[in-house]
Amino acid sequence: MVSVETSEAFAAGRLGPITGVQLHSIRAEAQADLAGALRALAGFGYRRTEITGYLGRTPQQIRAMHDAAGLSCVSAHVRLEPGTREEPGLRGDLSRLAEHMHVLGARHVVVPAFPVPDDVAVRREEGEALGDFFARVSSALTEDHWRRRADELNTVGGRLAAYGLRIGFHNHAFEFDLIERRSGVDLLLAETDPDCVVFQLDAGWASYAGFDPATLLRVHPKRFRLLHLKDIKPLTDNPEPRSTEVGCGTLDWRDILAAADEAGVEEAFVEQEPPFERPPLEAMAISAANLRALGW
Repeated sequence: MVSVETSEAFAAGRLGPITGVQLHSIRAEAQADLAGALRALAGFGYRRTEITGYLGRTPQQIRAMHDAAGLSCVSAHVRLEPGTREEPGLRGDLSRLAEHMHVLGARHVVVPAFPVPDDVAVRREEGEALGDFFARVSSALTEDHWRRRADELNTVGGRLAAYGLRIGFHNHAFEFDLIERRSGVDLLLAETDPDCVVFQLDAGWASYAGFDPATLLRVHPKRFRLLHLKDIKPLTDNPEPRSTEVGCGTLDWRDILAAADEAGVEEAFVEQEPPFERPPLEAMAISAANLRALGW
């Protein structure tokens, strides 16, 4: 098994200065004017990004715009599907995908969510809340489903490691639901190869599931190498979690950020999901200011 070299940030034990943005947070702005959006993020103090899709550009164009803005694209969310020649998926042409990642400068290839298994007859209904859909999927999954997912992460991760890349998995809330005695996250952590499979802790979703992100990081050192800095508003009668600017919600960021440095997190990305109360780029500026106030 090929082990991927750790980042300079992890080796130095200083995560803060490289805090980035998951571009899904500003998807409409990035699709309309990626170069301008990246310049704005750089002006707020961000230095790195994580992409979800190519936003209608080629990897070469994305890289050139990042270079011009003084930013680095270090991670990409890529689905477990065949994809296309223009945007290969993790069940497609991995050599071409690896070529694209090297053009971008990305070292991590993260599964944003597992597809519903073929033998699980659950499909999202029109107008169904995402949380309700995930709950129905979760109730239909068995430990065997999660073991198969772990096997696929190991297999694809081993192939990507040969290209100097690492596969990762990003959680929502339902992966923390118990299946018999363990959760899906527990099974994945236990049955994946740490040399080539990493985890991206979405702090907001973990908190919504009832788990303290800082504790998860400390209990599983060096497994959660990536972090989504997502804050959550206080829950109301609406069962769906609502994200907000980092530092404006319910999460204890001082403890989470300390735990991230202790546990070996290498990359951290602010992520906020709609609905927004203000323009998304303005929200990213507020998150950056609040992180700086915490010493990041």
